[in-house]
Amino acid sequence: MGTSEASKGPNPGVSFDPPWLNDEGGFEPTDLPPPAESNNNGEAISGEDPLLAPPARFRNARTWIGKYARESSGRTGFQKAAGHYSKTGMGGSGKLANRMRYSTATGARLAQFLGSTASQNDSTVNTWVNDIVERGLSGQTLIDAIIQQVAPSSGSRDEESCADSMAEALGEFLENHENENLLELDTGEIREITESFIANEACNRMTNDIGQIFERENVSLKESLSLLTEMREFLREDLSVQIESLWKVTANPTQPQLDQILRSSIERTFRVYEGEL
Repeated sequence: MGTSEASKGPNPGVSFDPPWLNDEGGFEPTDLPPPAESNNNGEAISGEDPLLAPPARFRNARTWIGKYARESSGRTGFQKAAGHYSKTGMGGSGKLANRMRYSTATGARLAQFLGSTASQNDSTVNTWVNDIVERGLSGQTLIDAIIQQVAPSSGSRDEESCADSMAEALGEFLENHENENLLELDTGEIREITESFIANEACNRMTNDIGQIFERENVSLKESLSLLTEMREFLREDLSVQIESLWKVTANPTQPQLDQILRSSIERTFRVYEGEL
């Protein structure tokens, strides 16, 4: 899914939350000095920096994602892989959610923008909508126009990933709701698109870090695509439970509140996965 390629994955001794994250950078981490060793209980010993990733951080996650690929172990296999990915690979669900804050901020902008086009309560957005209507844009051309407004890309991998995830989420929505107008969506429909976007981003994140194991397991391209689709559906189902619960608590959430809803949903979802270990 998407066009982001799997890298070799982050190395040990790099920050869980790298310094370029607030910049317009890509996925790749910035090298930092290696962390000190820990004892057999995983406790820090002199000088260890808990903000730095430990050696072999993705070993267990890659083991379980490989098992998931070989054995087609379904939701249980995926949850084990995702739990190890979050707990050890990313330093816990909180750090993982924080690492994905570019994605959650973009998802919040998308939801807010779609809400504004429907409610017509923003004069700037109204001007944009009038132009779109006059030009008669629909389907993929409308999707491209929305992405250009919400998530224009300057070429960084985070931006490209978000643009891909947004295009897939909006395209999938139109496939499932042929008669719906993306400029006139209700809250439930906007939440559906947002859930799909965040699931795509979470899947992209995992694939970038540990997805190269599919190649090592000699999984065919067709099988890889099927597994990625399944992973995304598991993520979407589980994230949906959290997003719907949090969204309902906050009536008419602002964009910052939406961002927090999405970030909290990621943290809660991966905390559940960690609990399966």
